[in-house]
Amino acid sequence: MKTPLFYLYKLLWMLFFCVCCLFGNSAFALDPDVENVLNLYAKHQSDISKVYIEYECFVEGVGTFSRADFKHLDNVPLRRLYAGTFACDGSRYSLRQEGWGYQNPLAKPIPKEEANYESLLWTKDNFSQYSRLSKNAGIVFLGKDKKEIDKMKSLPLSKYMGTFLSGYPSAIFSTERIDAILRKASKISLRKGSELVGNSSCVVVDAETDIGSFTVWFDPQRQYNISQMKVEAKEGHLNGAGGEPLPRNTFRDQHRVTLEYESVNGFFVPKKCETHGEDKYPNGEWMRFNSEFLAKRITLNPDFDKLDLFGQSDIRDGATANIIGRPGSKFLWKNDKGKETKEDPKTAEKLGSNDKTKNRREKPEAK
Repeated sequence: MKTPLFYLYKLLWMLFFCVCCLFGNSAFALDPDVENVLNLYAKHQSDISKVYIEYECFVEGVGTFSRADFKHLDNVPLRRLYAGTFACDGSRYSLRQEGWGYQNPLAKPIPKEEANYESLLWTKDNFSQYSRLSKNAGIVFLGKDKKEIDKMKSLPLSKYMGTFLSGYPSAIFSTERIDAILRKASKISLRKGSELVGNSSCVVVDAETDIGSFTVWFDPQRQYNISQMKVEAKEGHLNGAGGEPLPRNTFRDQHRVTLEYESVNGFFVPKKCETHGEDKYPNGEWMRFNSEFLAKRITLNPDFDKLDLFGQSDIRDGATANIIGRPGSKFLWKNDKGKETKEDPKTAEKLGSNDKTKNRREKPEAK
């Protein structure tokens, strides 16, 4: 027998459903026209997800600082330059790059021939982040815990490839791709008509999210690639997905434009883009920056085995290794690629997979 409580619950559920239908532009349901644009963009991203890119870029910033040891850098332009490779086979990510110029604001600029090096690697079960100066062994962080891997999995795209090539606004806004961010918007709409960006006639989506206000120009003539994007975040917005609310007198602005496309195997891929931005902070500090990214070579569906980018051969022997989430787990990295190991081959492929490993790492000598 159905109780009055049952009918009350049913009535509340029907009321909830009606509210969702009435407010179609909320996070519960997207306007069909907006959803169509996001679906077409997502489909194209899927089509170009297996990719190898050789790139170069620069980032130049100028600002003011409250710290005494940084005051000499007030209003001084600082330029960092990078060159590297990025590969993704749909589930694994690899990024390797060299950096020179003002990598450390408190040190002299680094010449290209003495460039720093860093790499990031994601597989289904493992994560590694490696960095070193030109002449030392460096340090590597290894991730084995699935929660840590899931938490970090978008980092290479949002932090290093924060361009229209990958659709991630920036690490300061989110580690989610732009279509996922827009689908969660509290308010979203498609402007009437189209707007020109360069020679592209674009459809424009405006959205208000918990991490910022977005305006995105999608290009139907180029498979709904993003030709332009503006993001603003201020007091009340969250400091990135899951972050704390931004304090008063905080403002972040980012504006990106695709300058050039390349047609690869019938698919348009952004080749060159530029970014301009400004950050303002409660203590009165501010920072303005601009960057330019150029893909020198783009290959879709490459021979990943031949590229050999999903291994750890770039990590130098003697690097200090740390397992994320395991305090005190430091050991010295020893890359024994090609040598026999007592581990099961499948286990040996995992980074820091077995504390009993003899051949792949050595404990530091006691001092």
